[in-house]
Amino acid sequence: MAIMSVLAGCFHPPSEAARGARSQQRKAERRRYEAEKRRWVEEQVALHLAAMYTYDGGRGGSVDVSRYGGINLELALSYEFDRRWKFARITRLLAQADGMMSGGAVKVHPLAAAEQIEAGRAGGEKP
Repeated sequence: MAIMSVLAGCFHPPSEAARGARSQQRKAERRRYEAEKRRWVEEQVALHLAAMYTYDGGRGGSVDVSRYGGINLELALSYEFDRRWKFARITRLLAQADGMMSGGAVKVHPLAAAEQIEAGRAGGEKP
């Protein structure tokens, strides 16, 4: 029975301080995410508007949002940011797991991985 009390001690809920710290960490991550999303969407809208008013023979910006149909440009860019952010997060988690197995650490910028894939597709490479 002594083993049961030891095991029961392992499964106690986190303390108030630990819950508060985790809550603050989540809020900080959310603020960083929202700030990065706002900055990226504004930058892409500016690129699309610049391309709309100057004919450059391109598609109208650095991000193709045609997959979202005829919705608002900012909303489409917001969806695209979320898609890229989630892809980069999964990539980072997989790279971290691989790094843990190989003994090294890998850092992935949230938008860089998705932008590299988009550039590869534009260049005719397969992902």
